[in-house]
Formats: sequence, C-alpha cells, structure tokens
Amino acid sequence: MARDTAGPVSTRYPTDTLGRLDRRARTEGRARSALIQRYVAEGLEMDEYPGLVFRSGPAGRRPGLMAGPDLWEVVAVFRSFGDVKRTADWLDQSSGAIEIALRYYEEHRSEIDDWIRRNEEAAEAAERIARARHAGP
Repeated sequence: MARDTAGPVSTRYPTDTLGRLDRRARTEGRARSALIQRYVAEGLEMDEYPGLVFRSGPAGRRPGLMAGPDLWEVVAVFRSFGDVKRTADWLDQSSGAIEIALRYYEEHRSEIDDWIRRNEEAAEAAERIARARHAGP
C-alpha cells in the first residue's frame, strides 16, 4: 500500500474507540495517526477484495484470505499449479477466494513477490542449517 500523504483530515471518534486505538498504538509502539492510516487503507482494500483480511505476525503485517492462507502462499501455490481450481482444492478454499487473491496480486505484485522471495530465502537458509546439522562436525 502506498503511503503518500496529501494532508490532514479531521475526524471525530467515540471515546471508547479512541481508547482502544491508543491501547493498540502503545502495544505496537506506533502513533495513533499511523494506525488510523493503516486501518483506513486496509479497510478500503477489504471492501475492494471481499474475503481479504490483514493479519499481524512475527514477519510483519500481511494480507491473507479470511480463514485461509496468506496471499503470498496462494500465489506461490498458484504458480506451481497454474490453475485456479487445483489451487483452491490444494488450499481448501473456494475458487472465488483464489480469484480474489489473484486480483489483489495483480494490483500489488511487487509487495506479494517480496513476501514470496523472503519466505523462499528463509526456507533455503533453514534447509542449509538442517543439512549442516545433519552432516555433523
């Protein structure tokens, strides 16, 4: 998601919403305004791509299918099969969910390709470590 800033926008939120937002900001070590920007951008993406969610984890915040895998995983499996139905069956998802994931990928190709690359690099590093341990001293 692009982070270009055009200027301030004034909005009002219920007190309980601001309290929850401030607690989340403290937990994440981020500014309230940064979270508001993130939530608005992600909300727009979720409206445009129904069934898409954003989740946090050790590797960062990433898009995924609701009750399903991260989008980078969907794309990686699709690249292996080259077929929406086979990908859907493999991931236990509907073909419609896979099509939405692929539409999102078309609009955010570099972001998803970066996730795939980083995960492939991590898998290769783990494999090298495992081989070295297996080989012994």
